[in-house]
Amino acid sequence: MSDTNRIVYKVTFDTTTIKLITDVVLQADKVISTVLQTSEVIEYEKRRAKLQEWLDEQDAFIKDHLSFRESVKPAMKWLAENKDPHCKIIIESDCAELVSGEMSFRSLEFIKD
Repeated sequence: MSDTNRIVYKVTFDTTTIKLITDVVLQADKVISTVLQTSEVIEYEKRRAKLQEWLDEQDAFIKDHLSFRESVKPAMKWLAENKDPHCKIIIESDCAELVSGEMSFRSLEFIKD
């Protein structure tokens, strides 16, 4: 655009209008800052909640594992003290079976995917 075609507007504001515009810009800046901080807090809270959920899952797993260990130790001790190394105890919710293996062979050759 050449200088001959350019239109220049000269705008003058009184001090009250300038103060009003300045106040509006400052308020807008505060609102934008608050929105950004709020979105950061929301993102932080989401991440913290996911981390807490994961920690709770790990805590439940550890408690289950420790409970399982303490529950089966008496059976393991009894087996070691009373039976030979070829014996096993199979425990189900309604049955416990003492078995002794005479011979075994394991092959994955016939297992279908």
